[in-house]
Amino acid sequence: MRRVWYRERERRAGAPPFSWEDGPLVTAMRGGDLMLVDELNLAEDSVIERLNSVLEKPGLLVLAEKGGRETEELRAAPGCVTLL
Repeated sequence: MRRVWYRERERRAGAPPFSWEDGPLVTAMRGGDLMLVDELNLAEDSVIERLNSVLEKPGLLVLAEKGGRETEELRAAPGCVTLL
């Protein structure tokens, strides 16, 4: 997530302090592209746990962090390959 800076007036109006921006993994999954995951052994356990569903067939990633009332279930587009 990327921090979005608002003027004080807009902040008081109820504007959210963060906005979602797709990262490399989500972009690769949407576009059916290649995703290289380097040095996975250095990743936190929580990151590895989230990647498990992406590495299984069919690749699935639940995007609950986007905010809002509904979560998005992103399925990898055809051609999407993840290399470890």
